[in-house]
Amino acid sequence: MALALKHFKKTPIYVVENHNEVLDYIYRCIGSKHLPFQDNTFIHLDSHPDMIPPAIPADTVWDKFRLFDDIGIENWILPAVYAGHFKYIIWVKPPWANQMLDGVQTFLIGRHKDTSLIRVTSTESYFLSEGAYAPPEELENTHEVVLQVITIGAYILDPTLKDDFSTICSTLHKYIPEKDTPYILDIDLDFFSTKNPFKNLHERVDLYEKLAPLFTYKRPESNDPEVLKESMTERHKQLIELKILFDHLETHRSLQNYEGEKTSRYEAVVLLCHEVKAAYDDLDIDWSIVYNAGCTIDDTPLPEHVTEPKDLDRLIGETFKLFLVALPKDPTIVTIARSSYDDYCPSEDVEEIQCAVLDEFVLQLGSTDEEIHIMC
Repeated sequence: MALALKHFKKTPIYVVENHNEVLDYIYRCIGSKHLPFQDNTFIHLDSHPDMIPPAIPADTVWDKFRLFDDIGIENWILPAVYAGHFKYIIWVKPPWANQMLDGVQTFLIGRHKDTSLIRVTSTESYFLSEGAYAPPEELENTHEVVLQVITIGAYILDPTLKDDFSTICSTLHKYIPEKDTPYILDIDLDFFSTKNPFKNLHERVDLYEKLAPLFTYKRPESNDPEVLKESMTERHKQLIELKILFDHLETHRSLQNYEGEKTSRYEAVVLLCHEVKAAYDDLDIDWSIVYNAGCTIDDTPLPEHVTEPKDLDRLIGETFKLFLVALPKDPTIVTIARSSYDDYCPSEDVEEIQCAVLDEFVLQLGSTDEEIHIMC
């Protein structure tokens, strides 16, 4: 028999800097029995899905302190899904985020039998490009996941478009059907305005553009399981080789004594290394950051849209407000990430955005200083 859940008098709001830090407060809410242990609904407003599976053994999810040390801003959601804490993921995105199309899909998440890593059966390009796909027969300890993608604020890019909050409200009711249904509302402030922090990395040599041919993923035209399996093998080979090459560069500062196979990728990285070193002092080059920049390139670029002040006012004061009104009930917990230190949310605008978003919670939830916890 399920234990009765506790209820907060008012919804607590936690504001952190790095997005993965919100998981600590969500887990505390589960531990205090304000959220159920499994099958939670998780509403995620963000310019990025944050659903890359981390390169850690799946069983790490059962050691939360180790997990918190091992996850980052791009990969913190799927461990909670694999652990069974989240089942319904609603990614609410701005119109400039094109990593996934609007719609709903159901798939499995599980532990890969050979690698022990977290993998999914979704054939969404986002997961394929990260090498995260595996067929069901290769997974164990599987759970069903429902992923709903919704775009709001489309008028910012196309003034002829309008948000259909009647449909959005109906969609949300499917996941929050009862007045006592608990759920998490999670917001990254880069939902409202976002940068690609890698775009200007070593821009004198147009580095980001030159990384694209090395890291780009081309999804197969067929969804045949054998074709996808072969595609995953090639993608893993590509990313592993690049990781080894850039790790060698970071450690040895050149590829002169590289003992691996001299492939076409090796030759391309050698050429890239020479170009960057010709334009920058060696001490100013962090090859691990260069590799991380490359990993953001798959079949869609990182979103970038620094929102104009008038559009920002409308996006928060109208669209976000209407979204809060469309929610069937108040959330159990609200988590907010600033994402300004890494420059995903423009640092010059983050304070204004944070204040405006919190003001909406004051209006819609009656939040006071007692419920708003600034943890950064």
